[in-house]
Amino acid sequence: MLARALFRPALRQIVASQSLVRPSVRALSRSDSEFLSWVEEQLEHEKARNVSDLSGGWSKPKSEGAIGIINREKDGEKVTVRFNLNGSMPTLEEQDLMEEKGEEPLCLPDFEIIVEKTGGKKIWLNCQYNMDDEAHDDDDAFDIISVMIGDDSAELPYVMNTDSMDASFYDQLMNFIEQRGIDEKFLEDLAVSATDLENNLYRQSLVDMKDFFKN
Repeated sequence: MLARALFRPALRQIVASQSLVRPSVRALSRSDSEFLSWVEEQLEHEKARNVSDLSGGWSKPKSEGAIGIINREKDGEKVTVRFNLNGSMPTLEEQDLMEEKGEEPLCLPDFEIIVEKTGGKKIWLNCQYNMDDEAHDDDDAFDIISVMIGDDSAELPYVMNTDSMDASFYDQLMNFIEQRGIDEKFLEDLAVSATDLENNLYRQSLVDMKDFFKN
């Protein structure tokens, strides 16, 4: 018993000394260190934003990866809008031109509208903002690129492209969308919310880059 009692402090001393050992941390190269300093400086200016809500009963905008999502349910239908935040921010040159005109640079993402009936039937409409500089006031704020109807079980669904579609068919699709709250006001709200989400994704990427260099 005495021998064991005398042995315990020695064990604790060994364990304590082992616990002081730390894995070596690789020193950053000069270029990596400068890169890290730049990232940290950018983070001081890039603040997280509260994501703006859309009017009209839409859910709080959220993102799954680079895809923004909002939805609402009305009259037995669920309408979901998914929008791609990748590549949605204007280029620096375009931003400079906007600021010269007193305009706020906003994201104008491509988006997909999904209208779902209770039974599971869906219509998918792929759309994009009308960014034609020569557009007139009576032009639509967005264009429908393609349409598909079916359900989630279809592996190779048929897609209707609107550039080969009769004009009256296209007009009916636009009316169908507008009746479900996708109008010019919606597009304005979506651009603001998308810009907030994109800003937060950009900031998080800077945080991840900082962690990359520090770990």
